[in-house]
Amino acid sequence: MLRRVCLLLCLLSPLAAAQVDVEVIERYQQLHRWLAEDPAAQLAPIVRFYQKQKGQSEANRRVATGLYLQACLQFQQYACGRDRALELLDFKPEIQEQSQLLKLAIQLAFQTEQYSQVLALGQRWQTHLESEFWQPARQAFPTLDSQAEVETISAYSAYQLKLWQQAERSISSAIDKNPTQERYQLLLTIYQQAEALVEENQLLRKVTQLYPLQEKYWLRLAQSYLSQNQTEQAIAVFSSLDDRNLLAGTNVLLLAQLMIAQNTPVAAAQLLSKHQAQLLRSEGYPPLMLKALLLSRQRKKALSFLEQHPQIKLLATQAQLAYGQGEWQKAIILLTKQMALDPTNDYWRLLRGISYFELQQYTQAKIDFVSLSDSEYQAVVSQWQQQVHYLSEPVG
Repeated sequence: MLRRVCLLLCLLSPLAAAQVDVEVIERYQQLHRWLAEDPAAQLAPIVRFYQKQKGQSEANRRVATGLYLQACLQFQQYACGRDRALELLDFKPEIQEQSQLLKLAIQLAFQTEQYSQVLALGQRWQTHLESEFWQPARQAFPTLDSQAEVETISAYSAYQLKLWQQAERSISSAIDKNPTQERYQLLLTIYQQAEALVEENQLLRKVTQLYPLQEKYWLRLAQSYLSQNQTEQAIAVFSSLDDRNLLAGTNVLLLAQLMIAQNTPVAAAQLLSKHQAQLLRSEGYPPLMLKALLLSRQRKKALSFLEQHPQIKLLATQAQLAYGQGEWQKAIILLTKQMALDPTNDYWRLLRGISYFELQQYTQAKIDFVSLSDSEYQAVVSQWQQQVHYLSEPVG
């Protein structure tokens, strides 16, 4: 693509061509053919031709610079190509050629990770588009797709520089001109990095409608609701995915946890039973299933489940029964013992933290919840932490 653009840029108007020395045109044509036809072509002869024209007429220098630009691109020396494109702009070419050169310079600056330069050139491009000189040549005005491409590059550059607002403006403008999934994805990432939770949630709701088969957007929407403590909406999204057989693994366990937290253990047990085959090897599945059965008072199924999963020891069962029956002090004692036997299972610490909370021992509850902030239960824990903070804060 870049090479094709360059060939167009290297063409001179009849008036400019008439001002080029004959021997320069002949050498240009010779080197041009050599570049196109010889696989072993090298950059050095082009550089010598370019340097030889320094101090010569503008037409000569422009021909040499254009050829040098083509060679830079052919040899993938993008910094060299960027400099030559900017040099050609100094010759004040026709308005259409200015547009092509600016776009090329922006692309090459991005290729060389010169993000600040991309933004400066992008602003120059915008000023160029707003110029009144386009009026006589409106038919050659850059297409909306071309404008969107430049704005997307500017958005990526602003993102690299952590200029979130500028990145958001650029990519939003690009989406207005030519919406693509890649551009929506970038805007989502910008919102995430900028911690713009409301804007991210709104965009995710739009994107899930535009790309309903893309599971990743639905999962992000559910997580977005959780981050805003909108548990019911998160459950609805996860359940929708489950209805379409798009929910698996860890997310099944998370949905079951949320259902239990929302006091719907029957639904949690049904969900876990539905996905039993894929969850059998998950360490989190047996205790969560047992909890769901116990909380929904399905004692016969709980006993049957215990017989099928002997790895769940009696102590664990006693601890969960105490927890399920609201015997908080007893639950704390049993859960502490279970934690000593199974120190890598964060589930027991979660139950102990909740038990402390129910006894209004908020300091101990907070210690357990904080230690679970980076665990698989972080979404559930964050809600308990907020309640601890609210209830433990002194009034007035």
